Amino acid sequence: PLFSGITRSIQVAGGCGIPPTARAVSVNVTIVGPTGPGYLVLYPGDETPPLTSTANFQAGQTRANNAFLKLGGAGSLAAGAAISGGGQVHVIVDVNGYFQ
Repeated sequence: PLFSGITRSIQVAGGCGIPPTARAVSVNVTIVGPTGPGYLVLYPGDETPPLTSTANFQAGQTRANNAFLKLGGAGSLAAGAAISGGGQVHVIVDVNGYFQ
């Protein structure tokens, strides 16, 4: 799970058929089982979080959203969640394409 207020790094480029030269990805992000209302932010692994969310959710919802995301210099994404009451959420990131 992804815990509220904790940022997790996701290495994308160089694995699962995505070349190390990839600069951005097209993803489908799915939120599963959040313990409270909140939002998820995905952003380049070496940058500060943006002021906009990737997905918003309520407790118990399963939600999905598509996004085009720039990768950090090392080919990674950062994932962070803010959940009311300091809860947790499961996040599934399906990469369906990449850009070089």
